[in-house]
Amino acid sequence: MKCEMISVQHVFIGCREAFKKEVKVLSDLRHPNIIMLYGVCTRIGPPMMILEFMENGDLYQFLRRHEPEVGTYASSSNIQTLR
Repeated sequence: MKCEMISVQHVFIGCREAFKKEVKVLSDLRHPNIIMLYGVCTRIGPPMMILEFMENGDLYQFLRRHEPEVGTYASSSNIQTLR
């Protein structure tokens, strides 16, 4: 038996329609760069999605950890003028 780590995502009250749409989209996708939806729990308690575990967190968390330091975007030393 293969054992995999999973993630559980709860639905907040009032977001049921958005939850249904996300379940529909994720259930139709099969791509190595998109997390797998393993299942949905809707009978007891708040609705939950059972998802593949994301080792580096979600995209927002990953980008926040890897954002450049303040001031590195437009300093004169890293901008070249095209002539």
